[in-house]
Amino acid sequence: MFQFLRVTAVQTLRLCQGAFRTSPATSLHVEANEMPMELRRRRLASQYSLKISSDITNPARNCVFDKQFRKLFDKHSNQIRPLGFRVKNDFSAIGFEQKDILISAISTVPPWLLHRPSVDLSLISSAKS
Repeated sequence: MFQFLRVTAVQTLRLCQGAFRTSPATSLHVEANEMPMELRRRRLASQYSLKISSDITNPARNCVFDKQFRKLFDKHSNQIRPLGFRVKNDFSAIGFEQKDILISAISTVPPWLLHRPSVDLSLISSAKS
């Protein structure tokens, strides 16, 4: 009933900008102020892995950063490596290590039990000069 066309990101940029088919992909990305898909994927993977590594209670943390799978994926190079192994190269290139991540924690005190801060607004009535 419906036919879906597979359209790539570069084809979409060409269509949106009204560019010719012969226009280079890099110039299309610059004109549209968009990152190339490879860089975008790497950035999003790095952000996600940093987010899950900062939360100890996240169940995906152990799966992504578990080192027991290293031997398995080193033997089978044709399989896609887990996310933790893929972003490790990017992190090591900038000198970042897992121990540098600040572990976030949720407060045990509910927000409605916290005391309101007292703010001194006496300077409002004074002249600015």
